[in-house]
Amino acid sequence: MTHNLAEAVRLGHRVVVLSRRPGQIREIVDIDKPLSEREFGDPDLDAQQKHLWNLMRDEARTADAELINV
Repeated sequence: MTHNLAEAVRLGHRVVVLSRRPGQIREIVDIDKPLSEREFGDPDLDAQQKHLWNLMRDEARTADAELINV
């Protein structure tokens, strides 16, 4: 388990994106490229990472806004 998108895409085989409260599965993303072929700068992995961030971006902004008011 990790909270780092780059690490998830480069080391994981399946990434599960959860929603904020209550935590529910938003999407399961399979990373099909073999580990031995994964390198930094790989356009396929960069696209996967961008897709994951797009799934999480709005909820991350909402969480950050809540912290400002604490």
